[in-house]
Amino acid sequence: MKIPGSARIFLLPLAAGMLSLAGAISYGEDQDDGGFQTKIVLFPFKAAILSSMVETAIRTHKFKEGEKFNKDDMLVELDDNAFKQRLIKAKSACIEARAGVSFAEKNITRTKDLYKRGLQGLQDVEKNELELDIANSKLMYQDANLELAKEDLGNCHIAAPFSGRVVKKMLQEHEFVRVGQQLLQIIDDNQLLAVMHLPSSERNNIKIGETLKIQVDETKTVHSGSVYEIAGEIDAGSRTFEIKVLIDNKDCALTAGMTGRLLPPPQKEKEPEK
Repeated sequence: MKIPGSARIFLLPLAAGMLSLAGAISYGEDQDDGGFQTKIVLFPFKAAILSSMVETAIRTHKFKEGEKFNKDDMLVELDDNAFKQRLIKAKSACIEARAGVSFAEKNITRTKDLYKRGLQGLQDVEKNELELDIANSKLMYQDANLELAKEDLGNCHIAAPFSGRVVKKMLQEHEFVRVGQQLLQIIDDNQLLAVMHLPSSERNNIKIGETLKIQVDETKTVHSGSVYEIAGEIDAGSRTFEIKVLIDNKDCALTAGMTGRLLPPPQKEKEPEK
């Protein structure tokens, strides 16, 4: 579905951020907890920084920091007055170019008719054909300018590429923004990724879609999630590999950045000896 207006979207380097927290995401032994400790950090399922595609001033932010929004909601309105005028000029130029093509087509038709009757020379026909080609070229140029003018006007209205939450405003209302300048940081926290590192010995035991449970430190609550991604390689230094567990967060009970630990699987009861 086409989003009204657009903005250049730079996906946040989540992987780099996760790696920077490798010291806080570890696997080890905790004697107070039955010898099991795998720390996790919660990350948003999606994250993006929206940047301006045009040079103009910020008219208004539609959402405050921390507020939730839905996909296609208008997030930022830029001053579009100048771009409306450019669009009018582009439309006018297209009308003129089409008139030029129409005149050239009629002219070449008349010239060819006169040539057949011996009243015009071949050079006149070729000259009029050249004029028609030039007129068509000018029309193509003006049509392209019109499309660019429409795109620039649309880029003044920046819509949400997904449902989520505003994290940070990079610029405030009435400030001037340049092409490529960052405007807004957003995340999709309707789902969260619990990122953790497991020992390499567990690599063949973890499967995509497997259900795991985590306990979050800040809320003291337990949540279930499915394994969403498994790293393609093992870190040679720590002898661990990274996995991401997808957790539902539609109730907004959890927040990206929270920490916790992976809970051990339930112990199977031993069968009584016969």
